Amino acid sequence: MLVLLSYFVGRQFNLLFGLAAENASGIWCAISAIVVFDDSREGVRKLARTRALGTLIGALIGFLAIYIIPDVRGAVAAALIAASLVVNLLKVEGALKIACTALLIVCMSAYDKPPAEMWMIAQNRFITSMLGGVLAVLATIALIRLTGNRT
Repeated sequence: MLVLLSYFVGRQFNLLFGLAAENASGIWCAISAIVVFDDSREGVRKLARTRALGTLIGALIGFLAIYIIPDVRGAVAAALIAASLVVNLLKVEGALKIACTALLIVCMSAYDKPPAEMWMIAQNRFITSMLGGVLAVLATIALIRLTGNRT
């Protein structure tokens, strides 16, 4: 149920704001919900934080790289290096793979678009990821209350 709900929330978000690629946004929202969902409060808290920071880092760096470097291969290479450095400097354990995934999506989706559309793609990736994360946190809270598991 969580995956379906997340898909439709992400898709509707795009439709509400008249953005392109509503199915892709639905899918990424659902993937975020899957990644963040856990059966414990501590687990979901850590996963939500990691997902949020990783996606934010990846979306921002992906946007900056593709905006500054017109060649997609150069932009991706520079973005991957920059994301690795930022994640390591911030010491956000587990966020590197999420940051790399987000920046690849942004770079590949935005490389031939005008700057305003590049920025919208990066924002959309972050927002739909956060929507999926919030839904996963709410589903975890509901699961804990229904099962009586207070961990």
